Amino acid sequence: MKSILLYIFILALTFFSSSCTREKRQAHTPSDSTVTLTGSPSAEISGTPTQRDSLQQDRLKALFREFDRRFNRSPNDLFAALGNPQKAETTVVKNRHTGEMDEVLSFHFQGTTIRLYHVIDMQKHLLQDVETTDLNRFSSLGIFEAMHVNSLRQLFGPESNRMEETPTIVSLQYEGGVDATDYLTFVFHGGELRRVIYQPYLD
Repeated sequence: MKSILLYIFILALTFFSSSCTREKRQAHTPSDSTVTLTGSPSAEISGTPTQRDSLQQDRLKALFREFDRRFNRSPNDLFAALGNPQKAETTVVKNRHTGEMDEVLSFHFQGTTIRLYHVIDMQKHLLQDVETTDLNRFSSLGIFEAMHVNSLRQLFGPESNRMEETPTIVSLQYEGGVDATDYLTFVFHGGELRRVIYQPYLD
């Protein structure tokens, strides 16, 4: 009788020890559904492909919004924010919808050129494009001078278009906006980011 009880006790002890080991191992093994995402632009993105894509798209949308917020303004508002331009130019153009004559106003600031389309009969200014080499002003969104191509792709995902002007000058273009009709083009020289061009939709 004693031997039977001893045998049952050993079996119970073995089962209990095995269960504890398995639970301990599971407690230290992350589940496949567990992810860590960070909104910091400089941080490496982890998580499922869908979550990575979503975060990259959010960051790209934020950069589109920031360009629009900073530069889609009237000339007076631009001057109030950026100071007087170093150079200003006016080009007369024909409105392809009405046939009337309009203007393209070009303002050259330090490191940044802004072009506004002036619809004369409506006295309305529309942002045509912005070209800037003053990249550190966007550092809070992950953009900085001389960043590498792979860093940009990690930040925003794969580009919509790739254009090669020369073997050492390459541009990566991203589409955005409500109907994906706005464009951000990142121009790299020797693999390092040198300028960004923002082109909102202008019918």
